[in-house]
Amino acid sequence: MTDIIPTVEGLAFGGDYNPEQWGRKVWDEDARLMGEAGVNLATVNVFSWARVNPGPGQWEFGQLDAIMDHLAANGVKADLATRPTDLNPFLDRLAIEPDFPDAPPGLELVRRSHEDGRSYLFAINHTETESRVPATGTDLLTGADWTAETPIPPGGIAVIHES
Repeated sequence: MTDIIPTVEGLAFGGDYNPEQWGRKVWDEDARLMGEAGVNLATVNVFSWARVNPGPGQWEFGQLDAIMDHLAANGVKADLATRPTDLNPFLDRLAIEPDFPDAPPGLELVRRSHEDGRSYLFAINHTETESRVPATGTDLLTGADWTAETPIPPGGIAVIHES
């Protein structure tokens, strides 16, 4: 594959493909069936990042390379993916602590700070109940003042320029 970002002609059609879960003996049959179904894009490596990076400084791309080469040889482009929980070992190794360890489940909070002191808090409420975001400033999406008592509604989004 020579393209850095390969394009898919027409509509991308496919799904998750995890051949590492059952072994190489079925790959040719998989490719034949994908061809019959018109599959042109496969999401790979969703569950296998620990195999690619089994430890600090250890990288083993052999199986992933073989999977991607096999797909490419059969006209199927690859889309790399991972589950969020697969990132935990990497984050643990980096000793990254969350900005908001006490945030309730389903409330996604990400802070971005600039060298000049500006700070922005991105908040997404993935729950079906309102939540509170521990920040003060201005919501850049609405222009409204934001306090720690301002509720973020179910499914709500806020981008807070913190003061």
